[in-house]
Amino acid sequence: MTVNIIAPYNFVPLSKKVFAPDWAYSVSHDVPLKDSVSGFIDLELTNHGDICVGARKDSQDRVVWARDPEDENRLVIPGSSVKGMLRNVLEIVSLARLTPESMYQVRKFWYRELLSDSVYMKEYNSYDRCCGWLKYDDSTKEWKVRLSKNKHSLVKIFDDDLNKFLGLTGNNRIINHDPAKKADKQDNAQAKYEKALKSRYRLDLNQKIKVLCIPVPPAGYTEGFDKVDGSSVSLANTGDASDDSNMVGYVVFSNYRVASTKSIPDQQAKAYSYVFPADNLSDPIKVESSKVELFTGSSNSESVQKTYNYLREHQNRELGIPVWAFLNKDNNEIKALGFARMPRLVCRYDTQDVTAAHQTAEGDWKLVNECYFSLPEVMFGTVRKEFGQISFKSRISFSDMTSDRISGGDLEDSMPLVLNSPKPSFYNMYLEDAQTYSSGAKPPIAAGFKRYRCQENSTTGNAGKDSVTSILEVLKNKKTFIGKIMFHNLKKEELGALLWCLSFGESLKDTENSQFYHSLGHGKPYGLGAVQFKGITVKVADYDSFDMKVLPSEELNNMMESFAALMDKEFEKIGAKNYFWKNSVQVEFLKSLARLHHNVANSLVYNELGDFRLIKKAGLSIPGVEHLNSNDKISRKISVDPSAKLNREQLAEKYFGNVNYRNFIEGNPRMPNYYEECKAWVQEKLKAIKAEAEKQEKLSEISCEVLRDFISKFNGNLEVLPSVVQAPDIRQFLMDMIKAPQVNDDDKVQLESILKSGWFSKFVNVSNKKNKDERKALVRQVKEKHGIQ
Repeated sequence: MTVNIIAPYNFVPLSKKVFAPDWAYSVSHDVPLKDSVSGFIDLELTNHGDICVGARKDSQDRVVWARDPEDENRLVIPGSSVKGMLRNVLEIVSLARLTPESMYQVRKFWYRELLSDSVYMKEYNSYDRCCGWLKYDDSTKEWKVRLSKNKHSLVKIFDDDLNKFLGLTGNNRIINHDPAKKADKQDNAQAKYEKALKSRYRLDLNQKIKVLCIPVPPAGYTEGFDKVDGSSVSLANTGDASDDSNMVGYVVFSNYRVASTKSIPDQQAKAYSYVFPADNLSDPIKVESSKVELFTGSSNSESVQKTYNYLREHQNRELGIPVWAFLNKDNNEIKALGFARMPRLVCRYDTQDVTAAHQTAEGDWKLVNECYFSLPEVMFGTVRKEFGQISFKSRISFSDMTSDRISGGDLEDSMPLVLNSPKPSFYNMYLEDAQTYSSGAKPPIAAGFKRYRCQENSTTGNAGKDSVTSILEVLKNKKTFIGKIMFHNLKKEELGALLWCLSFGESLKDTENSQFYHSLGHGKPYGLGAVQFKGITVKVADYDSFDMKVLPSEELNNMMESFAALMDKEFEKIGAKNYFWKNSVQVEFLKSLARLHHNVANSLVYNELGDFRLIKKAGLSIPGVEHLNSNDKISRKISVDPSAKLNREQLAEKYFGNVNYRNFIEGNPRMPNYYEECKAWVQEKLKAIKAEAEKQEKLSEISCEVLRDFISKFNGNLEVLPSVVQAPDIRQFLMDMIKAPQVNDDDKVQLESILKSGWFSKFVNVSNKKNKDERKALVRQVKEKHGIQ
């Protein structure tokens, strides 16, 4: 079965070159820039077809248009909507940075793929699992966990036995699967705890039970466990303790456990809860608060957060919250915590890692985040959240745009539509080359700026559940909206950039015949929202006549050419001779997606839910985009790879040797000493970066051939190393090699397998100084075996 990715959106690839205008630190609302202009733009906006720019929901739960307060028959598009639409275009064409705050938000992702050869199962099997109790120590302000050292480490009590003991019947029964309910309506952990609390024994996490454990050997992929003998369950008495056959503990529930809805035996096999021990526990072990936050905080699923909130409120008074701990097999270090024995695992990278890794700045220098401003930030304003909280006030403002008067047939309710936005967790689209948020030693590359294709016609798509669908008040007929854009103290290149974004670089002499459209409002996945700007008239202040004057279209076109020439110079700086900005991947992708597309004849807007697993398994990546004048696909590969980069010292001089930058920084009233503090902070960071670079350079000198020779020579026989070489040195060498730039993924897999293998753990153990005699004996045996003198 062949599955293709179906999506109404695509991504404009990121540029490795990030443009930051040199005049950023001179921008002011009070002091004019050289050759700057101030004025306003009168313009019209016309919708191509269906459109809804909603302002609120009415009493019938419809998303409805805003109306002119003085005339209910005129629709209004908020100026903020137009501003956001144009800013996104400017971010793309001016080679601005993609930030997680503006595009993806900072979020972590989790994964759980239960295929035998999946990355998840390999990582899951590399850990030891152990039940335990997590508690916050108020005296030390630390989280601590007590792990089970009980002989019965995995004890299952099946639902039938538990319900019989508790006297629960009918709808009050604790059950993992109810054929009459859908999966999302099954009892979660909280519901099970509440049912148990209403039973004849009022069972909760403070009520001990005593059970007889029956060993069940492993079978197939199911590991061995201890089954509770249903006839033996009783409330524990004071002084009862676990022994070889019995266990004293607490019943611990989990959320709905997924199983085949067609197989009753499969459901019965998963219809159980756990019994966590009340005795034979380890001493409290400190757990980093970040690891607790990782599985209980806002970055995790809503169900996990609800379980945590309930357990925190109803925890065991002495022991705390029941959890599963995942331990490093070599040293028993706690790697992760979870409420399920097969929890979702956090991905190695989050959106912030992804957006920062590929597009940092000149010289790949991340430190410029606080002193490096892109063109949209300089024109439309920005706020920095760290250090001096530097901010730029926007020099462009937008009025609301008001329509012609509407008549009875202009508005119509849409079919029910699902307006939820696709999430970045669908990495086949949101990351380049079908990478994942856990793949590779370096963070994957973000797909870029998301853009919905402009559509010739709208479509209804696939209706979803009533709880997630919306009805839109849609403007069906073409109308003209009138508004203004006010600008102050803009350089001509900046005004040219704004005009380019309005017209996509088309001549302003003839905007009526433009083939490019913007997307505005709700329902973009379904083809709604294609709009164009027309009737663009620019008036600027004439200081000779103390009045306003209209700029001719030729002069406006020249301003757009000035903007294009500015961007061409940026490409020259990175060694891109004879390569023009207008032919860049970014501009070509943007303009190709801005044409009207005619491929929405069928109603399938997105893939069916069942397709996504096949898409991920097949490693499919972002569909192509066609060239403007051909059917050929535009390559997503960056055409220009910067070669003429500023080094870190030059960058430091560029910013901290810039008089305007110093004046700009020192004028910040929030932190008068910010400039010197920031400069000292950057210099310290530069030293750290240099030290890391030297380390990476040293690692790069170790070729893959040397690495493979090391693996082949010592794989399984690390004991042949001279006794003077200590295991921690070997471990550190392997861990460093995993990070080496020349090491491919296969080598990394081998290295990780060595670190996690049982025989390496044995070598670490005998290499310990306390086991000197054992180590010598082992080395002697190996030497004799291999004939080594």
